[in-house]
Amino acid sequence: MSDIRYEGRYPDGDNSLANLQWVDQAVTDLAVTETFVNAQIARVINLSNLKTTTYVDTQDALLAPLDVVQDADDNYLEQIAKDDSVASLDSEGMLVESQVHANLVTERKAFFVEGSASFSGSYTATTTTPREKLLATLTVDDPGFPWIPLCFGSVSGQAGNTPPLYPWMGNTTCGQLTVMASTGDTIYALGGGTDSSIAGSYPLFPYGASNNTPVNRPPINGGITLNLYGCCFQGSGYIFHSEGLSFHMIGVPSQ
Repeated sequence: MSDIRYEGRYPDGDNSLANLQWVDQAVTDLAVTETFVNAQIARVINLSNLKTTTYVDTQDALLAPLDVVQDADDNYLEQIAKDDSVASLDSEGMLVESQVHANLVTERKAFFVEGSASFSGSYTATTTTPREKLLATLTVDDPGFPWIPLCFGSVSGQAGNTPPLYPWMGNTTCGQLTVMASTGDTIYALGGGTDSSIAGSYPLFPYGASNNTPVNRPPINGGITLNLYGCCFQGSGYIFHSEGLSFHMIGVPSQ
């Protein structure tokens, strides 16, 4: 290579030249390739907890398609407006009653349900188990909004042993009235009878305990069947009579 003429910085010579093989190898070792770029992107995604394309596509697949949303909207309109359109509002911002289906709940208001007796004659309670004897029952259909039951009623009863000297004194036998659903521990109302052996009518009130009142009891969503049960609060042999039995409920909106 002695016949090469050198130009540029000093010193220049044969040892400053790079042959093609060396240059090709350097480019191979140092060039930024697509594989290198993808590896760096994957590293950053992992370190930063970024969402990958696969993750985004998976989440998109969980979303309701537009046609499903539109069908749901159409079905909702069919439930509200008689002509499958949007019901208009009156001057007070309320739905026009003539434009909505008759079974649609458009307002929340109190309602009344009357119960019915589940036994006749008399029954002698012997235990303190709240659900010992089913005395009456009532079923409430779903009013379309969260609501709270206020249960009232009365049952005739008497202690079945030696008559006391005074009407409010006796042999320590007391009856208990409890309103509960068929399952669960929630008490919707309580009542009791004294140990008087003289038959009397004892009231039922919508109270379960200091922490189980209509104010702090969870509201009911949907319908429910409430049962009036009789048992002994203490003692044994309390007698319930079906005469004078009443059981009813006022449902009030929770909000």
